[in-house]
Amino acid sequence: MKCFLAIFFMLASISFLHSQNSLVADPDSLFLEDQMADLSDPWEQFNMFLKLKNVSADPLEVVWKREIGSDCPLEWEFIVQDVNITYVPWVAMSPEGTQFSVLPQEEVDFGINVVPNTVGGCCTVLAIFSEYNNPDVALDTAYFHVVLNSDCLPSAVGDAISPSLVSRVYPNPFSSKFYIESERELTYEVFPLAGPPVKKGRLSPGNTEGVELDGLPNGAYFIRFLEENTGRVHVVKVFKVGMN
Repeated sequence: MKCFLAIFFMLASISFLHSQNSLVADPDSLFLEDQMADLSDPWEQFNMFLKLKNVSADPLEVVWKREIGSDCPLEWEFIVQDVNITYVPWVAMSPEGTQFSVLPQEEVDFGINVVPNTVGGCCTVLAIFSEYNNPDVALDTAYFHVVLNSDCLPSAVGDAISPSLVSRVYPNPFSSKFYIESERELTYEVFPLAGPPVKKGRLSPGNTEGVELDGLPNGAYFIRFLEENTGRVHVVKVFKVGMN
């Protein structure tokens, strides 16, 4: 009897660990900061997307639920785009999302759109992904941090770590060159509104990096920072206004 119970608990533990490690959110922490956001349009949306990958050998039936930080502005609305391409206003439904399937080794998109309704502020949202038949056990979690025209930092939800990766990006707007300060080792890519990156580089802790965009069109650019050892991502929007 003792041998049977030992085998039962061993198999249950293996099954539990397999379930926990079968779905991976990449990245599991996203940070979107825009200090010059045009919030005059009440329909303006700010979008963040990640990949969900089924790393197991079996199909997964996944559901999601969310938690929203207490500091989120009451005017903000949140829309989720899951695998069903179903836009779900969170203010109009329960915290549980729709069910979707992820095939073995398949990657699918999961996104959050923030509609600030002309109001600046900051917010953290936690998305929790579970198996449909075992919703109380999280397969993985992901944090979405948003800062719009504000110097506040989103408060933690659950056990979220501090989202701040980059100490300073200046000047913003810039004419041909801007500078990045960071206390962490990061890689970065600079993107226009559409198209491939126009600059790539690596930041060393405590150093200042100058990024030259002379000769490129004026307008908005996004800097995507990645902390490779944690997978955390931070996105900053900058504006080029110099003479070409």
